[in-house]
Amino acid sequence: MTFRARAMVVAAAVVSTACGGTTVADTPASTVPAATSTATSTATSTAAPASAPVTTGTTAPAVTPPSRAWIEIVEETVRLDRPGPASSARRYAYVAASYADARALAGADEAGAVAHRVLVALVPADRNVVDAAATRLGLRTDAALTPTLDSVVQRYLGRMATDGWAPDDNAAALAGAPTSPGHWRRLDGKGPLDATAGAWTRWLVPGEREPVVPAPPEFGSEAYAAEQRKVSDAVRRRDAAWQAIIEFWGGAPGTQAPAGIWLDRLWTQAGATFLGGDDLRVARADSALARAMADAFMGCWKVKYTWWTARPSMVDPTVTVAMANPPFPGYVSGHSTVSAAAASVLSWLVPERRDQWWADAAQARDSRLMAGIHFEIDNTAGFALGTAIGDLAVAALEAER
Repeated sequence: MTFRARAMVVAAAVVSTACGGTTVADTPASTVPAATSTATSTATSTAAPASAPVTTGTTAPAVTPPSRAWIEIVEETVRLDRPGPASSARRYAYVAASYADARALAGADEAGAVAHRVLVALVPADRNVVDAAATRLGLRTDAALTPTLDSVVQRYLGRMATDGWAPDDNAAALAGAPTSPGHWRRLDGKGPLDATAGAWTRWLVPGEREPVVPAPPEFGSEAYAAEQRKVSDAVRRRDAAWQAIIEFWGGAPGTQAPAGIWLDRLWTQAGATFLGGDDLRVARADSALARAMADAFMGCWKVKYTWWTARPSMVDPTVTVAMANPPFPGYVSGHSTVSAAAASVLSWLVPERRDQWWADAAQARDSRLMAGIHFEIDNTAGFALGTAIGDLAVAALEAER
């Protein structure tokens, strides 16, 4: 099926505006962050960056509060297990949210016991890793839970059992994948990762409220050729400074994944100064950010597995990539989507650093074009989608207060 034919199928299934659906292409200019102009929000700058990455004002507390320590334990499991980006974000959201809910009711030890039970339920095979990390970080996992705290655990375990997540079934996913030119193809027996993520239960922004993303350029069209030229030009301009940025934001399997990178940015840029290293404040910030990013990945993955578009080097072998092509389709970019959503939420959490958050998001977005693994349209459409999801997440978070 061609891109145009698939667009007609998707359009027929789009939720009407009356039900809360909007179109990214119709997003008003006022939604573009003031920290970046409309031009920089919709086009990658391939000029040599001033720094790699932006780190002005980085400062972290001397003492790590337990809420942050639990994020670091999740990072260990993500590095070990190498789940897809959406699955990784799901882990962070469950642990951050359950810890924050419990911490609002009790002390750090009891909240840690709640987070431990939730994390072990998520990754039972990693229990020894989790326990060893908790011991190393001086965290208790055996505190007695009151009936109220146990109800927090049960609420998250119940959600976990019904949120739609399942281990990847690559054969089933590939059975419905298009195979015509311009579509993603499996390389080295890897992927497609998290193919069902678009149907998982959202945390803050219901799927029907996500904006409708326009169809990508038709393979073989002049618009598609223009995208190819942009990638070729970008990779020719790639230098050591860009390579450092690409590696910083990479988030490839074996790292803490993109969601972990952004949680790290929250910690290093605001943990001591704006959150004061306070356990409950950090926990609430982590929960808000982690849930919004999980939603952004689910929204992004819904688009990816609608179009199944190829990565640039899959259609033009002369494109040199700075990192391996991720094992899932290209349009829209996950980094661009989640980075814009993260910047939106972080600007709400720590408005004093708004310019920093949007500079980081733009840098993460642009790194994917410069790496040769995304077309620019993947990034611009993803950034618009992530901004919209981030704004909706902030509205939901405001309502939680």
